[in-house]
Amino acid sequence: MSDQQGSQAFVGASDFRVRYDAFIAGLHIQGIRISDADIKAPHPYGSEPHRQLEGRVATSNNYANMQGGFFARSTLAFDGVYADEEQPRVSIKVTVEVGYLAAVPMSDDIFEVFGIRNLPLNTWPYLREFVQSALVRAGWPVYTLPAFKPAPLQLQLNLPSGT
Repeated sequence: MSDQQGSQAFVGASDFRVRYDAFIAGLHIQGIRISDADIKAPHPYGSEPHRQLEGRVATSNNYANMQGGFFARSTLAFDGVYADEEQPRVSIKVTVEVGYLAAVPMSDDIFEVFGIRNLPLNTWPYLREFVQSALVRAGWPVYTLPAFKPAPLQLQLNLPSGT
């Protein structure tokens, strides 16, 4: 990449950051709800209490604009497996939907960062609690998902540090 291309990329990223910050400043949460959930626990836990359950987690996010704002959805799929097995012993899938009031509509470029940085800050506590309580209700021991830790914004935007 030439110096001129790097400079243009920085200006573009800098402009994006200004737009992103303005978008976030005009954002308000209207409501949060679980919109979908599924628990599959065909295997009881009790037969091998000495074995440690490991969690495999996958997430996906999407959004849809509406008048005056947008809905964003975070879906978490959790598979509880034993280290020496491939098949999950327990599976949980849950979708949390957040209604936002926004001064400007959501766009794909804003959501690319919002979906990995801001949306999980709002949804991760709900997803964590659902997985933990669902496991206990299905007769499995408590399993706590780790805290959500977003990467610094400059890494997500490929900005030079210090911007």
